[in-house]
Amino acid sequence: MRLLALLILATFARPALCDQSFEVTGRPPFEWPGTAQDTARANRLEKAKIESFINSFDPRRDGIRFTVDDFRFARLGQKVGLVASVDASGRDLAYALVVIQPRPGTAEGFWYIVLPSSPPHLLAQEIVDLDGDGSDEIIARDVVGGYQGASTFPVYWDSILHLSENGTFADVSARFPRYYQSRFMPQVALISGMLSEVSPQPRTGDLRWVLTELEYVRDKFERVINGRTEAGLDPALAWTEDADVRTAMLGIRVLGEIRTPRAISALNLLAASKNQGIAAAAKAELQGLR
Repeated sequence: MRLLALLILATFARPALCDQSFEVTGRPPFEWPGTAQDTARANRLEKAKIESFINSFDPRRDGIRFTVDDFRFARLGQKVGLVASVDASGRDLAYALVVIQPRPGTAEGFWYIVLPSSPPHLLAQEIVDLDGDGSDEIIARDVVGGYQGASTFPVYWDSILHLSENGTFADVSARFPRYYQSRFMPQVALISGMLSEVSPQPRTGDLRWVLTELEYVRDKFERVINGRTEAGLDPALAWTEDADVRTAMLGIRVLGEIRTPRAISALNLLAASKNQGIAAAAKAELQGLR
């Protein structure tokens, strides 16, 4: 059961670069903001009104109702949209952002978009105009090892997303190296340094796992920001053979992110593994490449 749970987490607990976007129609129980002054006023609305509006839609037809953790109106593209951090578990775990954006040319038409993003949330720092063009980007946070209850470690990767004209989000992280160089990676370096100084040798168990997560983040920075396509490939290949299932699953995930012929070849071999969990994870990554 633990292997199955970790497999599910490794496959699904990541930022939604292929977000869920739906076209919906409805009338909000408040005046939709259009100007900066309107937006400031709308950001003081009662949370219950925002929650009621979000739950008036059920585009996935799954009956899930969200509890709003926090919300913020912001200019996303040409119009002001609503962004809310929400929980669907009943346990105050806001592992998603719901974005509702007016569709051009319609009076009551909206895009309804779900973006997985890990807590804790501070939307004033997650919805920002990073390039000064008047349109905000959204910073979606991925807890690297997936949610594992009380054993979840706060090691994250931030993806910078921009709303496109067709109502989907594009990952534009590579356009903002300064964000990662000046704000994100210094925090990673600080945590890595502290753990390296105080950790015993040999490093085992959870400590070894956290250091592996931090190595993943450093390698992903090299791939996404510095353009080193295969950064982290050799460690990932070694991780897939690790006895710690968390490390093995992370290695498979890295191969799916790298997507080069060498990585795909390794995934094909892993998909034929006698270990059902390894094989299933590799097949899921290969499916995502299609």
